[in-house]
Amino acid sequence: MELSIIIPIHNEEKNIIPLYNELKKITKPLKTYEFIFIDDCSTDNSYDILLNLSKKDSKLKLLKLKSNYGQSIAIKAGLDISKGDKIITLDGDGQHNPKYIPSFFKKLNDYDVVCNIRMNKYGIKRIISGFGNFLIRLFFRVKLKDSIGGMKGFTKQVKENIYLYGNMHRYLPLLALWKGFKVGEQKIFIRKRKSGKSKYTLFKGLKGFIDLLTIKFFVSYSTRPSYIFGSFGLISLGIGSISLIYLIIRKLFSGIGIANNLPLFLIGILLTLIGFNFIFFGLIGDMISYNQLSKSEKKSYLLD
Repeated sequence: MELSIIIPIHNEEKNIIPLYNELKKITKPLKTYEFIFIDDCSTDNSYDILLNLSKKDSKLKLLKLKSNYGQSIAIKAGLDISKGDKIITLDGDGQHNPKYIPSFFKKLNDYDVVCNIRMNKYGIKRIISGFGNFLIRLFFRVKLKDSIGGMKGFTKQVKENIYLYGNMHRYLPLLALWKGFKVGEQKIFIRKRKSGKSKYTLFKGLKGFIDLLTIKFFVSYSTRPSYIFGSFGLISLGIGSISLIYLIIRKLFSGIGIANNLPLFLIGILLTLIGFNFIFFGLIGDMISYNQLSKSEKKSYLLD
């Protein structure tokens, strides 16, 4: 199978047929390909439309999720049944123009992952995505201009070695770079939605920021959680211990009772206990990480 195109759908009944027709036109040069539509529990006629198309076209595979799990889970469901050596994901609202698929497909000969550079974005999404990309470049020190767009291409090897959960699909290029894959970019122009309402909200943007912090923690400390917990623990333990030692020395040499500076004493005790807890949690995290890796069939590294 040369190519799998994965499209999550949620309440896009008026956009499905135009998108499908564009996909059929753009994939004519390919001998083997598949469209995988995942209906994320739509409440309109999206599933019925897709079901009728699947009966007429053997290259269209259709999945229906029992609940509205979200875009990442829908994409993961599509990946689980995909057979293509190359995979391209795009949104089902028609804003991602299928005409860019050949460019993504061609670049996957040289790269393991190809993410989009959105040349035009609209409204609040432009502001939030711009800020998000700035944080990505700051946190991860990468030169990617726009790594969080929904149109992506990647190889079968990437699919088999990167696990998507939560809303992590948008950060696939970062996870790929962490694993040592080669990431490229493709410029695209986002089309305005022809029908329906955007599912994007400010709340989703805020969740994306939390996901970004999760990715930063995961990339930096997933195999050794004791590094971050231990660092905070040692700092807290150090400050707490210094506070208590100061009070003890003052009591021994100046005769000033600890009760005379009760707030500092309580803060010292609190910071000391917090420090011990952080170090303990870090060690527990390391034990869990080690046990999971030792039992898992997946390696924590890739060979070139």
